[in-house]
Amino acid sequence: MKPSSLHKLALGRAIALEPAGFLVVAGPAQSLLGFRQLNDALDALFASPTFSFTGIIFHPVIILGGLLLGAGMNAVPLVHFTFDSEEQTFIAKVVLKQRFFNFMVSAGSVTLPVTILAYSVGENFTIMSH
Repeated sequence: MKPSSLHKLALGRAIALEPAGFLVVAGPAQSLLGFRQLNDALDALFASPTFSFTGIIFHPVIILGGLLLGAGMNAVPLVHFTFDSEEQTFIAKVVLKQRFFNFMVSAGSVTLPVTILAYSVGENFTIMSH
């Protein structure tokens, strides 16, 4: 397959990361850059009782499933496993190919849930001294 078509496939598979990326980017964009429009848009979408599309797009199954789908679909062209056996030994070989766009999407799909988890722990737990 041509490199340009591999780039298009990697970017196409990155669409599965969009709902999680939108949720994760909105917080730092407001707190670090002062860009409130993303959070205001999220507030308006979640406050609207008639617009049920956001309930589907921002459902936890869609968010986490999109992350798993993005990581899995981009890991397939990256990682190859081979297994052999010779003279009472078992040999497993893992080959990681150099495909930048697939690697970046896979890395992003691992980074987003770690960011969401760190935010949820930091937001919901407080350290109290005795």
